[in-house]
Amino acid sequence: MPLLPVPRVLGVDDFALRRGHHYATILIDAITHRRVDVLPDQNAATLAAWLRDRRGVEVVCRDGSASYAAAITDALPEAVQVGDRRHLWHGLGAAVEKTVKRYARATDADQLVRPPRYRPCLVDPYRDHLRTRRTAGPVATTTLLAEIRTMGYTGSANLLVRYLNSGRADDELPDPSIRRLTSWIMTRPEHPTAQHRTLCDKLTATCPQMAALARCVATFANMITERYDDLQNWIGTVRAEDLPAVHSFIHGMDRDRAAVHAGPTLPYGNGPPKASTTRSNSSNDRPTTAQASPCSANASCSTDRRTKPHPSRS
Repeated sequence: MPLLPVPRVLGVDDFALRRGHHYATILIDAITHRRVDVLPDQNAATLAAWLRDRRGVEVVCRDGSASYAAAITDALPEAVQVGDRRHLWHGLGAAVEKTVKRYARATDADQLVRPPRYRPCLVDPYRDHLRTRRTAGPVATTTLLAEIRTMGYTGSANLLVRYLNSGRADDELPDPSIRRLTSWIMTRPEHPTAQHRTLCDKLTATCPQMAALARCVATFANMITERYDDLQNWIGTVRAEDLPAVHSFIHGMDRDRAAVHAGPTLPYGNGPPKASTTRSNSSNDRPTTAQASPCSANASCSTDRRTKPHPSRS
């Protein structure tokens, strides 16, 4: 490949030569989106040597890899390091999925069991009638009470009111998979269908932690798409909630604080390296790397795939 000019803003990312076995590093011009070079591995020493031999880089966009961070600091101590927004979003998505699984009390990743479960009561035999009547249009509770009394209901009016207010006469909500519910939480509110948004709101409302999770995700999405830095306030809010998986995510962010804070505010990111990686792989008949979840100002901030750990980098 012919040598290209050293870019002022460099994008650094990894990609799979053989998934799960051999990963390499791709370098691009983060402004023109042109591929600059491909390194044979993910090692810090390899990247540091490349950077030392090619002066002129002022900004480096990267993921949260400690080895990439160390290589850049070693070779270019004056360069600004920028945490890639897509990698941050993907990391949050993995934490959200773990949180959904925990608080949904799921037995596996494909089955969501939604609380609460109610004890039998005197209104249960008339549930189908109540659902049919309420689905047809607004109807007064006194009218429903009179109708089910003629059908044999012997309970009180207050019991019927509590039954209706708790939603037990509403249509059954299908239990989405954990990954589907995660996807709904991780999608900007204007993008899902009204039915999915309503379903998501009802499911998250059953659990205070799930409601807090949805609020935290929405705030984070707004930060990285609108490009403003309010991370410290966001981190403080998350730490006040019972969200252990998200706490682990922000602990990792704290270790890379400067680059993470630069991510939402600077107009650079590692979206292009992924596209360049795909072209590089296809041109050599190698498997393509997975695209990062879209998270630009014009794209849906959604994820519907698991984060797969890479082999440890040396």
